Amino acid sequence: RLAAVRVEEERIVLAVDRLRSWPLFWTVTGRGDDRRLLVADSTEAVLGALDDPVACVPALEELQDAGFVTGPRTFLEDIHQVEQGAVVTVDRSTGRPVQDDYAFFRYTDDEIDDPEAFGGLFLEALDKTMGRLLERTAGRRLVIPLSGGLDSRLLVAWLRLHGVEDVLTFTYGLPGTREMAVSQSVARSAGYPWHAVEIGRAALLEVWHSERTAAFLRQASALSALPHVQDWYALRSLLARGVLRRGDVVLPGHTIVGNMHDEWMLEEPSVTRGQVARAIITHHQDLQGEQKRAWADPYRAAKVKEFLALRPFTGSPRDVQSVLESYNVRERQTKYINNSMRAYEHLGLDWALPMLDVEFWSAWHRGAVELTARRDFYAVFIGRLWAQA
Repeated sequence: RLAAVRVEEERIVLAVDRLRSWPLFWTVTGRGDDRRLLVADSTEAVLGALDDPVACVPALEELQDAGFVTGPRTFLEDIHQVEQGAVVTVDRSTGRPVQDDYAFFRYTDDEIDDPEAFGGLFLEALDKTMGRLLERTAGRRLVIPLSGGLDSRLLVAWLRLHGVEDVLTFTYGLPGTREMAVSQSVARSAGYPWHAVEIGRAALLEVWHSERTAAFLRQASALSALPHVQDWYALRSLLARGVLRRGDVVLPGHTIVGNMHDEWMLEEPSVTRGQVARAIITHHQDLQGEQKRAWADPYRAAKVKEFLALRPFTGSPRDVQSVLESYNVRERQTKYINNSMRAYEHLGLDWALPMLDVEFWSAWHRGAVELTARRDFYAVFIGRLWAQA
């Protein structure tokens, strides 16, 4: 996990890891001899250094439709962010950036199509990343948000198989939902404590209108995404009840698995860039039911076009899978899903994403289309591990 800044005489080099564990922002302020290159790792630092930040209207519209701002822009004019798995070199005299995408998600050519062989590789990667996690967090409690789904069940199964005892689980949601019951059953089967946070409208509104909410929203947006209010509400409730304590390590089931969509494209002999662009916008830009607005917006169309130009494209099923998943990983996964960590940090909690570490990422890269485009293999793999546990 890293965010790095190197200051040189003629340039500044900015880098983030493949998760964008922590965001980096940069902008050029002033004019002439007063020009300065500002680099910051927090929303507060950016806002504190600017006299009059200006909102970028097209970016705010995209935020409403997608939940995040795509590309290297933020929702403030002339404020840039370093993208997932990228190194950005900024010329100190001109302010011009050059970006190197060193960790761009793409499936490899040496693919594995045998489920047993791929399962072995997958388990080896999981053992490495989880083993490293236990070394780093020795003596601290692990906290797993249980959804009742596959990803969190995989973490619980692995921890139980390896005799890890200092684990706490929790679930949040509306009272009486099926997810609550399933999550409780998973925790009980594994023998781990389980806590429920019921989210009621009146209680949520009371917290939402408190003074502390503004500070959370500033930090958690990272200038490019909707904050995870539900995580923040649940965790602050558990802290207030004394169930959690500062320094606990939250272990959500965020993973490199399951980023494919529009699987029908994989059945086509050849797919065009235009079809891929339409699938991306349709899938990601419809939170408000405003696809027409997204399609008519030259700002968003240009950014999708720029993304599709980053790598060669043949129209083959493997290319289609790589493009759709790499966009999902870089944009929604990084800026919205992974960015939920800001809520944990705001409350004094630590976090880890072992199913997005490099070994897990690299192993998934090698799976054939029929093993990785859908979650069937993944479900069987977890089912076996859960049965052992």
